[in-house]
Amino acid sequence: MPQGWLDRARRLIEGAGSRRDDPGLAFYARLISDLCHVDGTLRMMSKLDIDGLLQRLESVTAPAT
Repeated sequence: MPQGWLDRARRLIEGAGSRRDDPGLAFYARLISDLCHVDGTLRMMSKLDIDGLLQRLESVTAPAT
């Protein structure tokens, strides 16, 4: 995996407030370098209806980590 993709993956993960080890970063780098994967992910996200979730968000008791 080219270093540029690993750097992008690290910035993406750390920008979300998370951390991954080197194998985890390599996995994310492979995913974000796959244009079909990115396209499919964005299409799926664009079809999500989160209004119900947002209305119930305050009652969610699972810890956010």
